Amino acid sequence: MNHTLMTRMAVAYRFGLDSYDNKASTFHVVSEVVLDEALDFTSTRLADIAMDPLRSNSTIYTLIQEALDTPLHKRIPRLEALSYIRFYEKQAFHNESLLKLAKLGINLLQSLHKSELSHVSKWWKGIDAPKNLPYARDRIVERYFWAFGVYSEPKYSLARVFLAKVIQIATVLDDTYVANGTYEELEIFTKAVERWNITCLDGLPKYMKLVYQMIDAIKAYMVEAKWVNEGHIPKLDEHEAIAFATGGGGLLISSCYLGMGDIITNESIKWAITKPLLFKASSAIGRLLNDIVSSKKEQEREHFSSIVQCYKKQYDVSEELAIDLVRKQIEDVWKDINRESLMCKDVPRPLIMVVINYVRTLYYLYKYNDNFS
Repeated sequence: MNHTLMTRMAVAYRFGLDSYDNKASTFHVVSEVVLDEALDFTSTRLADIAMDPLRSNSTIYTLIQEALDTPLHKRIPRLEALSYIRFYEKQAFHNESLLKLAKLGINLLQSLHKSELSHVSKWWKGIDAPKNLPYARDRIVERYFWAFGVYSEPKYSLARVFLAKVIQIATVLDDTYVANGTYEELEIFTKAVERWNITCLDGLPKYMKLVYQMIDAIKAYMVEAKWVNEGHIPKLDEHEAIAFATGGGGLLISSCYLGMGDIITNESIKWAITKPLLFKASSAIGRLLNDIVSSKKEQEREHFSSIVQCYKKQYDVSEELAIDLVRKQIEDVWKDINRESLMCKDVPRPLIMVVINYVRTLYYLYKYNDNFS
């Protein structure tokens, strides 16, 4: 049997059942013991197959390692498509016409994305950040990539551009509170924002109510600044109470919907304003991932305590064990996201997938290193 046929048959049959079971089990929710056991079993089986020279080759080994490292459910769809095109092109059995069509589609979409990135870059240059906001991180490409990860389809061009700008504004806000402003300056700024008349909220269009959630983030940032000024390391429940706002949950996830067109109805906006559990879980994952990869660096200067530091103090454990506990918490939050994505049956599926892709992008940016800051 030739090498090509062996590869095709092996992928289709030899670990096909284990692979499908493994993919299905990544959609598990809390307390689904059977799926938890299925995930452990299939992961072990796939790892054994990958190392067995009689049942594996370099292609199968790579596919299995990628699946075990990042299940398909946690990958950014557009990046996965690019990856598969490269993989498919190397296979002797590929269809040349199909491959050309796939590459043409990718190139046309990339041309649109480049144009959008150029627009966002010009907008940021127009603000003259080096002069007016010299402390702010200049990461426009990373901001746009985040928006690209949420939705890459051509019809969401306006939404991508808007979201990239909102993420950059939120980053400036974060830098203002975390890296630049003194405690006294931040107090004055926060009080100025709090004097905005909240009663005017009822008269705002519903889409503006989403943007107004930035005030929640500012209040939460001030709590963090207060704790840093006092040298206070919060307990886990205290940390969780403000992590949703400072993790961008209310502002950024809601902003994902602006510019998506007619699919955003009054009902869906009302749902988003309620800060659903899906939003909270998604924001929590971003905060937890960021805290793991940036914990040591941020503790080198005066900074708000990461969740890792909270675990160390509250349970008197080593940093390694604290990180393991946070990783376990991340997996539990993924289960919450799986559950909520199934429970929100009255919400259009594309809006649910926006949140899922938001988390996938955070997972990509922060899984091993801080690829955002």
